[in-house]
Amino acid sequence: MEEPRKLYPFKFLPIGESFAWGGRKLEKNYGKSFVTSDGKGRLSKLEKGGPVAESHEIADLGYRDSQILDGWLAGNTLSEVMDMYLDRIVGEKAFAYYGRQFPLSIKLIDAEGRTPLMVHPDDETAGQRYDFLGKAKMWYVLDARPDASLWLGFRRDTGADELYRACQDGGVEGLLNEVKPWPGDCFHIQPGTVHAAEGVVLLEVSEASPLDFCLHAWGEELPEEEFDSALGLVEALDFIDFKAWKPSDAAPDGKLVKSPEFTATRMDLKDPVHIVAGENGGFAVYFCASGEASVQVPAAGGMESTILQAGETVLVPAEIEDFYLVPRQSGTVLVEVLVEREEEPDAYIDPSAEPELPGEGEEYKFNSVYGRFSKN
Repeated sequence: MEEPRKLYPFKFLPIGESFAWGGRKLEKNYGKSFVTSDGKGRLSKLEKGGPVAESHEIADLGYRDSQILDGWLAGNTLSEVMDMYLDRIVGEKAFAYYGRQFPLSIKLIDAEGRTPLMVHPDDETAGQRYDFLGKAKMWYVLDARPDASLWLGFRRDTGADELYRACQDGGVEGLLNEVKPWPGDCFHIQPGTVHAAEGVVLLEVSEASPLDFCLHAWGEELPEEEFDSALGLVEALDFIDFKAWKPSDAAPDGKLVKSPEFTATRMDLKDPVHIVAGENGGFAVYFCASGEASVQVPAAGGMESTILQAGETVLVPAEIEDFYLVPRQSGTVLVEVLVEREEEPDAYIDPSAEPELPGEGEEYKFNSVYGRFSKN
């Protein structure tokens, strides 16, 4: 009997969103080019030169479905490989909880202008009302102008009536807690926290959910492809956290975020790191914030390498039990994201259901005798 082909690290075509508040830093800083989606699975090239507000790096959202860039599965979408390979992609524990739904969404955000003020529900509210996951998220600041701002929650305890009136008369900014961001800052945005951004480039890690509720657009008209008109201020009032915002407690062990939804860690990659994926039993996602790295997977006759340049993201399937992260430039920084959820799935999640979610060039070589990498 022929053995099944081994999976490999996946890179995806970035899906760009050309909203009015976007800029051109994703193209300029990272040399990115984008595809655009018609929401029905058909992709086309996004013309260069215009503003790109968001880049879906990894998405399994129905209306946005990432397509594998290279390798023998090139051209397949994330939802398709999830359907074909199931727990070989995410691991047994994640598959038991999420089924065929890939649990994470990874985006880059270029907020040259101000993003709409938005909020997301938690898993319980989202599941009961919409049969989707909620949306806990993380913002990791990659770049910030001197006048950049994030608005996270309220500066004082507020109420639904006060927020509603402020959104109607344009005075909502006076209620919001303003934070001045710096590159390297990380913010864990809990469900129910209102938030917006301006003058920043962000890495966003979140649960895979299309439930973006728009509360206020600063007087701008929003196209339907940016926000669902059914997900607005009135629909969100009963799950917004109206208490004064407080920063989340620092995550343990030097991590950026450690939560039931995901764990994120900043890795200053100075030397090769051996990753044993079996220790957590699941997949891993790596985003290269600066420098350049390679993901080295042991194979017959040597190592198979996937290059990860600044601004790129790679998904390492759970089936790859061990691999190496190898720096190719000094100053290489990666953000690692894992899902380590183990509790029983909520009743509204059916694991059998089909998904319906709308440098300096230091080179290393693997020494098979000693089982490690060394510099040339």
